[in-house]
Amino acid sequence: MSGRVLFLTLLVVGNFVLHWDTAAAQRRNMADVELDDENYAITLKACYVEDLRNIREHIQNPLTVIINHCYLQELPNAIFIRFSDLHTLEITDSRLNNLQDFALNGLRNLEVLNFSRNNLTTIKSWSDHDLESLQTLDLRRNLVKGINTQSFKRYPNLNKINLAGNLIEIIPEGTFKVVPNLKYLNLGRNLLTSIEETTLKGLSKLTHALFHHNQITFVDFFAFIGNSHLKTLQLQGNQITIFETDLLSNLPRLTFLNISYNQLEDIADYTFKKNADLRVLDLSYNGIENFREDSFKGLVSLEVFNASHNHITQLNKYIFKDFSSVRFLDLSGNRLAYIDNKLFEYSPRLELLNLSRNAISEIEPNIFEDSRKLLTLDLSHNQLAEDAFLWPIVSLNHLNMSDNQFQRLNASVLESFGQVRLNRNPWSCQFLILELMKHSKNVEYGKNYVVESTDSILNTQGIECTDERGKLRDIVVVESMVKPEYSSEYHRFHLLHQEQLDTRPIQDNFDTKSTILWLLSGAFVVFGAFKLIQLILRHSEHQSEKWRLAQHLLQLGFNEVDDVEIAEEKQQHGVFPASPTSKSNNTVAAAGNNQQQ
Repeated sequence: MSGRVLFLTLLVVGNFVLHWDTAAAQRRNMADVELDDENYAITLKACYVEDLRNIREHIQNPLTVIINHCYLQELPNAIFIRFSDLHTLEITDSRLNNLQDFALNGLRNLEVLNFSRNNLTTIKSWSDHDLESLQTLDLRRNLVKGINTQSFKRYPNLNKINLAGNLIEIIPEGTFKVVPNLKYLNLGRNLLTSIEETTLKGLSKLTHALFHHNQITFVDFFAFIGNSHLKTLQLQGNQITIFETDLLSNLPRLTFLNISYNQLEDIADYTFKKNADLRVLDLSYNGIENFREDSFKGLVSLEVFNASHNHITQLNKYIFKDFSSVRFLDLSGNRLAYIDNKLFEYSPRLELLNLSRNAISEIEPNIFEDSRKLLTLDLSHNQLAEDAFLWPIVSLNHLNMSDNQFQRLNASVLESFGQVRLNRNPWSCQFLILELMKHSKNVEYGKNYVVESTDSILNTQGIECTDERGKLRDIVVVESMVKPEYSSEYHRFHLLHQEQLDTRPIQDNFDTKSTILWLLSGAFVVFGAFKLIQLILRHSEHQSEKWRLAQHLLQLGFNEVDDVEIAEEKQQHGVFPASPTSKSNNTVAAAGNNQQQ
């Protein structure tokens, strides 16, 4: 009995193992494999760990392995140990949540390691030897909660680390001392609350530091004391309220600074006095009410300045005196009511100026006298009613003065501009009608409608204006239907084949005579068809009658033969047959009766 139970148990286990192997083989066959023989690269999709062990069946010694959208939860030890020449390893979007301690053993020539968009919670060396060739480590969009001094100790020559989109709250002191060659560090979209003095300590070669979209409220005065090579600093999307005067004094090579979407209220004098190389400064979406006269002192190389969507009410006329290189200036979304005559005097290279969504009611006439390179001017959503400031402007590609208080303006000034938008102003009807009759293609006073019938005109919202009696009116600009433009190939085809085309217009309306003719023709056709059917029926009946008569005569012939034979038999027995005359008379009589029938 026990032997039978043991046999059944082994049988069940054997079937399970066989089923498991078969399922594993099926999963391996489902993997999507792409080979790039020229670059010695292989890409796997929808794969399992078993497929990674069989990479050498497709390519012996790859330089690049890309694993995307697979089903990997853990990488076992030394799984890539045979790929000694591997330069790039990417495992992304594959649900990876753990690597065994020596999963990267043997990858001594690895340069790029990308584990982004997975579920990793910790960062280890994952090797028992240094990966001295590793340059880039990408672990963005994982679930990493913390890093420490042991996280990068096996990667001494890293120059780029991307940890954006994780759950990191604190960076312990000395975390990055083991990677002194680091140049790019992205810690954006984490849970950091401060940048301490020790956060970037030891990173003397760092050029890009990204701390955007965290919860940072405090930046230590000495946070960047040893980062003199820093060129890009991104702090947008935090909760910073104070920006120390000399916070950036140790960053003489800084070229890009973004502090937008914070809670700054003031920029102190000489904040950027030692940042002469700064080219882009973004202070938008803060709570700044006013700039001081020397807030931007020293920014002689600045090209892009964005202070939009703050609470600025006025600007000192000398505030931009060091903006000699500025080309793009954005002050939109503030509370400015007046623009001083000398405000842009020191910005001769200005190309784009955005003053939209303020409360500006007056602009000095000569304010743009020195702005010879101005190409785009946006003054929409203000309170402007006079246009004298446009006279000094030589030419513009784009001018937007929509949503202001213009009733009339000198339209001749606009003729030299490219595109002009003047929508939603309280125009005088007398002025508007005269200007719309000129039909200047570069000036847009409102929306033009394609109207196909008089009924649709009554339901169309036009351009509002005020007549002499102060009543509001709507003017609808009716445009004719634009004929389709055909290519030159179409015209050549048309010229070649126009003799074969019938270009006469199609007449869809019938008159009375045409209708009567059509009805008569139809009646004639019906009558002719009726007569034809009648003739066919008569012919058929005649043929049928002839056939029946022939059958009857044939039957009479057979009866006469029978009578002769009977008469001969009677003569032989002494019985006299009837005379031939009576026989023929009977025959004729019978035939006559049949014919009458």
